[in-house]
Amino acid sequence: MLVHGLGLSGRFWFDHPARLATDPVHPYRVITVDNRGVGESESPSLVYGVGDMAEDLEAIPNHAGVDAAYVVGMSLGGMIVQHFALRHPSRVLGLALVATTPGLPHGRPPAPRDLAALVALAFTGAAPGPDLARLMLGSRHRPRWEELYARWPAAMDAGPTTRTALLGQLVAACLHSSGFGLGAIRCPTIVVSGEEDLLQPPGNGRALARLIPGAELKLLAGVGHDIPLVDEGVVARSLARLVARREDTVGSEGPE
Repeated sequence: MLVHGLGLSGRFWFDHPARLATDPVHPYRVITVDNRGVGESESPSLVYGVGDMAEDLEAIPNHAGVDAAYVVGMSLGGMIVQHFALRHPSRVLGLALVATTPGLPHGRPPAPRDLAALVALAFTGAAPGPDLARLMLGSRHRPRWEELYARWPAAMDAGPTTRTALLGQLVAACLHSSGFGLGAIRCPTIVVSGEEDLLQPPGNGRALARLIPGAELKLLAGVGHDIPLVDEGVVARSLARLVARREDTVGSEGPE
């Protein structure tokens, strides 16, 4: 189950679902999620929290006819799936937290200048450009921003996000705080952070890995916030590691 970030529908996973579904070693059944207010999901109210968005996820395995899933959350999606794992641990086989945070007081928010720039870009609906590339990409990928964001306009036009939905998601993200509860997570967990991430500084990934028992941390050099866009294998590698860790754990427990 793939859960994306602020204002982005499941379309913004682009090729990742197809790669996972055709993985030669472990072909996955893939569910991409439209969080409330984006894509094909409704926005039932303006005021809601990340916990409410986590409760939205709880219905998806039921609808898909599965008991549990490996869950990948990117940015705001990573905040949502932390709460999902805490509220519904039996639903989560493994957790991949990409470019995200435990929230205050354990995590660090972006610099005010960068947060203001993100909000301005989001609410003006501006097409991808150098300003977005500065916020989202690390130094070694910024020169390729036009190539990397070539598919964004079509994805945006296919499911435009309203300003009301953006505001609701932004407020939910700002109020997110999970750090005091993360010690209760017991499923295999991988945290992936970019060393040049301006929106979720790598210290937030370190905090998540410290707070979640047994979590692994992957720091990517020269990479910014939009990790799945620049690293086509990051989701598949993370899931493969989660599957291996879960199989090791189940095998070590022996037969019931």
